[in-house]
Order: sequence, then C-alpha cells, then structure tokens
Amino acid sequence: MGEEGEGFVNFMKTLDAGRIGIAALSLGLAAGAFDVAFRYTDARQQFGQKLSGLQPVQFRLAAMAKLFCSELAMRATLQAIQLMGGAGYTSDYPVERMARDAKVCEIGEGTNEIQRIVIGRELLKEAFGD
Repeated sequence: MGEEGEGFVNFMKTLDAGRIGIAALSLGLAAGAFDVAFRYTDARQQFGQKLSGLQPVQFRLAAMAKLFCSELAMRATLQAIQLMGGAGYTSDYPVERMARDAKVCEIGEGTNEIQRIVIGRELLKEAFGD
C-alpha cells in the first residue's frame, strides 16, 4: 500500500499511468467505430445502391474524419511545443513546422467550423428529413 501519508501521491501516480491506457483505448474506439461505420455503409444497400454511394453519407464520413484528425493533430503539436518551451517554437525542432502543417489541416478542404455545419446539417436531414 505504501508509506503512511503517501496514499494520495500513490493514487495520482496510478491515475497518471492509467491515463495513457485510456488515451490509447479512446483512439482505438474512435478508429474502430469509424471503420465499422465505413464498412457498414459500403455493404448496406438502400435506394438501390450502397449507402456509401450516397453523397450525404460520404460527406459525413469525410467530414468526421477530417474534423477529428485535424483537431487531434493541432492539439498534439501545440502540446509538444508547450512541453519543449522556447525550443519547440524554433526551427531547430520539427514541431514548429508540424504545428503550422496541422493548422493547414484545420483550414484546408473546408474549415473545421464548416465541417461542423456539414455534419450537423446531415444529422438533422437524416433525423427529420429534408
């Protein structure tokens, strides 16, 4: 159990170690859910064609992947710079370039704000019709 009075410190160390596992689990769940939805829409027939052939389905799959991945890249690169302090902000290390590249991912092919509008519109259309 540890030394008396060290319970909180030991508990926090356990939480810190477990958070890495939760991060990996979360990423795996997100990738797995996307993969299942992608395969399902490619196999399921509706209106005489595969669901994956319908533009609203394609928009949602593309918008969700782009939105999630670009924001993950931006968060990860900014945290890398933060961890490295001033050195992470210089061209001596690749993370400053990676952060600029990640920002382009959030803007390119439709900003993430636009992606949210597309996803929301498609969800409402699916739920309530045209």
